[in-house]
Amino acid sequence: MQKQIQDGYIIKKKAVSGVFWQTFSNVLQFPINFAVLIVIARLLSPKEFGVVALASSIIIFFSALSSWGTSNILIQKKNLTSEFIDTFFTLQIVISVLIFILIIAGRFIFFKFYELAVVNSLTFLGLIFIFETVQIIPKCLLQKELILKADAILRLVATIISSLIVIVVAYLGMSYWSLVIFRGSEVLVLFIGYFVLCSHKFKILIDRESFKFFFIKGKSYFAGENLIRFNHNFDDYLLGTLKGSRTLGLYSMSYRFSEILSNIISPAVDSSAFPTYSKFQDDRAKLSQSYSMIISSLFRLSLLFYLPVGLLIYELVNLIYGPKWVEISNVFRMLIPYGIFISIARNSMILFNSKNDPERVLKINLIQALILAPLLFIFIKFFGVSGVAIAVDIMIIAAVVLYFIYAQKYVDLNLVKIFVPPLIASIISIGISYPLYEYLSPFLDDIFKILIFGVLSAGIFLFVLFLMERRELKLIYGLLLSVFKKG
Repeated sequence: MQKQIQDGYIIKKKAVSGVFWQTFSNVLQFPINFAVLIVIARLLSPKEFGVVALASSIIIFFSALSSWGTSNILIQKKNLTSEFIDTFFTLQIVISVLIFILIIAGRFIFFKFYELAVVNSLTFLGLIFIFETVQIIPKCLLQKELILKADAILRLVATIISSLIVIVVAYLGMSYWSLVIFRGSEVLVLFIGYFVLCSHKFKILIDRESFKFFFIKGKSYFAGENLIRFNHNFDDYLLGTLKGSRTLGLYSMSYRFSEILSNIISPAVDSSAFPTYSKFQDDRAKLSQSYSMIISSLFRLSLLFYLPVGLLIYELVNLIYGPKWVEISNVFRMLIPYGIFISIARNSMILFNSKNDPERVLKINLIQALILAPLLFIFIKFFGVSGVAIAVDIMIIAAVVLYFIYAQKYVDLNLVKIFVPPLIASIISIGISYPLYEYLSPFLDDIFKILIFGVLSAGIFLFVLFLMERRELKLIYGLLLSVFKKG
């Protein structure tokens, strides 16, 4: 009994430490990535961004062949043997190389539908995909042991190196190749780093039992992971194919902007959420508490970010990226619901995977695909790029609703407590900030607008939320204080 308590304490300590380091790494990566994006957005055109975005969306469909739930299987399986790990490693190599061969063989077909720049980007991204796929194995082994500090530092190093490279090549006038090289350099650093950090000595090996397990267990994840890829990339593919690279470039920048917050907080939260949910999968009370706290925090942080950014997006884009990108402002505002709910949907998916319920995730992703595909065809025809944003919003909101409905099987949720207070705070903040913004905007330049109304909208939101939730905040503060004292 004493050993179980001690093991639980060690796991909890590792998880807390992992969240800290992952958050620390993401906080540092954000200004780096943001600065790099500013530089290359001013050096490259929307069309060049669209070329790489379209090539990336095509490579995602090829990657469907590698989607066998490798990450989930390796993290969840309690007793990993060397034969099991090496078999998975070997299969990842074989599958990714076959995908690259298919891309090379299909170049003459791609030339009939896409311009040279798209086909060239697709070929190079196919090569990068081999390294990206194989690195999953050592990365998962590190996460399984909650060795998240090393992972966080490695990702930070990869970001710094790839950022320096992309700035240099962009200044040298390498056009869309700058973005391709950026991705390739980051993947290569991660590939080398994960294999250096992982203690397992990998070998090319196929164990019959492990091979069977890979496909028998993996088939339950296969459809689900591919539906996720479809839901996440079909909008890019269809928009780029029907409306061209420039339109896709503008949309992809709007989409990237809408995912800024999610990309900051989700890696830190998700990398610890899956092991934590897995440990508490048989304790409904603790699982409910963990899931509710994460969802509640994600929703509040999202609103705090998107309220001022949504209000001031035109000024922010014009100041940061330059006049050639101001067209993304209205599209970004339409993508705000997606930006708010994507982190919640991802974390909810992790909950179901931790409960060994990929079939439920599959069902939800299938419904998302059935919603997204027809809406995209209809909305692109009548509303263009704005229609794509609306379709994506509808898809993600439907997914969150379904996740909450099905989650009742595993957790107890007080949705009113999670969503109502911050929504009320948001409405009050918008109701006060927006009229003042409209009235005073003609008299202020962009910088003063950002400073004044950014602080005002966020401040009102936090103040109202504090008045409504001060009791819960005191409880959380007391809990954190007791944890630090014990530590």
